[in-house]
Amino acid sequence: MQVWFDPGLSFGKMVKRIRRGIDGLTQKKLAELLGVTDAYISRLEADKDSVPTEEMIIKLASALGVNKYHLVLASGRIPTDFHQVFIEHPELLEEIIKRIPD
Repeated sequence: MQVWFDPGLSFGKMVKRIRRGIDGLTQKKLAELLGVTDAYISRLEADKDSVPTEEMIIKLASALGVNKYHLVLASGRIPTDFHQVFIEHPELLEEIIKRIPD
């Protein structure tokens, strides 16, 4: 994963960390890039709003210049693109489940 990824941080805090690492990228500018309000970005970064849809997370990843799969996974979701892989190769999912600590 990228240096911004920290499993101890919430999704909103990770988004904030990434955005602050990009020179000149304010909440207002990010909101404009995504077609949302700066109030929405503020709520998202403060964890006062639910985790966005996968579609919005992918837009966020693009605007922030990070891997879309990494950001979707950081949100606690499995990317939709992975679903078919798990259907075709259930042994992969079984292996992942085995590695999850109790």
